Amino acid sequence: MLCDARRHDADSSGYLNISQVVSLVEEVLPDASPLDCAHVAAVLDMNSDTRVTLEEFMTTLEEGSAIAEAVRALLRARVHGNAV
Repeated sequence: MLCDARRHDADSSGYLNISQVVSLVEEVLPDASPLDCAHVAAVLDMNSDTRVTLEEFMTTLEEGSAIAEAVRALLRARVHGNAV
């Protein structure tokens, strides 16, 4: 996932702007809605400066792995038509 973040840092600035975060989310979760993308961007942008450093990205992923698994389970249930 860190490689994805670095790849989406198109200008090699060391951070992702909001549109780069949205692009990454849409690649990883093609069915993500604009609201889903905005939520992920807000969670990743820990200091609310409208950009996500690689440190913020990694910290959020490390701290949120249990939440991420729960979200994946919900998405899988949604794909398979199961109500949650």
